[in-house]
Amino acid sequence: MLLKFMCDRDVVENGLKKKHLLPDSDKFDAAITSCIADIDMDGKPEILLGTFSQMMLVYKFDGKWRLSGLRRFSHAVHSIGYTDLSGDGAKELIVATMSGIHILQHNPVNVLKEFYGRLNPALKMIQSSNIADGSADESVDE
Repeated sequence: MLLKFMCDRDVVENGLKKKHLLPDSDKFDAAITSCIADIDMDGKPEILLGTFSQMMLVYKFDGKWRLSGLRRFSHAVHSIGYTDLSGDGAKELIVATMSGIHILQHNPVNVLKEFYGRLNPALKMIQSSNIADGSADESVDE
């Protein structure tokens, strides 16, 4: 018999009384590990579950929980982490199995798009505040 995975939301307000079933979770073997991380860089964390049946499940919340991704590995998933191993400012997903450590990286093009998507509004705001207070840089001829 396969178990259903549950999560609690707003435990400060509700304690452990308001449970949510993670959809399709009863189709997979026992969860061995979990990780909460914003792996799609949208500002909202996902739930990642590693299972004995060699799967990593990714759940996303957009009003309700939904299974948004699956990844099969060659052995049971024992540990999942999300940190910047390479020191480049973009986090990597680290998955430990009996066959070794798997490091999954974001597509560099997507990382750059996300970086510039966050940087451009800040630059525009700084530029407009400099223009408003008269401190905009003037070009200087030497």
